Amino acid sequence: MTTFEFVTVLLSIVVGLGLTRLLSGIGRALELARTLRFYWVQGVWVLNIALALVVFWWATLYGHVEAEVWAFSNFSLLLLYSVLLYLQAVVIVPADLTKSTDLEAHFFLMRPWFFSLGMLVPMAELGDTYLHGGLERIWGFGPFYVLLSVSGIIMSAIALRTTNRRFHGAWCVLYFLGLSSWILARFSAIG
Repeated sequence: MTTFEFVTVLLSIVVGLGLTRLLSGIGRALELARTLRFYWVQGVWVLNIALALVVFWWATLYGHVEAEVWAFSNFSLLLLYSVLLYLQAVVIVPADLTKSTDLEAHFFLMRPWFFSLGMLVPMAELGDTYLHGGLERIWGFGPFYVLLSVSGIIMSAIALRTTNRRFHGAWCVLYFLGLSSWILARFSAIG
């Protein structure tokens, strides 16, 4: 087993746990569809976090497979990054989803935690990129990468403070569009 394979095992487990939490929540919501008080913004964030977990896993494979030497700092930052995404998955999906659960109330109750973590995720992303090549690597991904990261921090900071439903609706859609655009631009193919 190579060092890279060894490192990615733990990261893959954390990503898998996050996806399991989200998919279990979706499955349970489908079971309760007749009575559950659905909130579309929360639903879009479930999709966004699922995408973010998959992109993290894919980018780890794509971006780090060539690394021959792994410092503990590099591994720790990637582990932190995956844990932050996992915690977002835990926070966005109620553990005790019942037929009387109000997903809008849950979203706004958990909003401070969710968006505090949301501020830290792009910081971990930028930190990981920096550790693997400094500012040259960050800027090498282009201005869109920097814009996505910085806007993620700023918009999450605003979302942390506001309960404005229009803002939250716009932010979840903008996040989806930004992440989807990044996926299409950066990860269309490996090789």
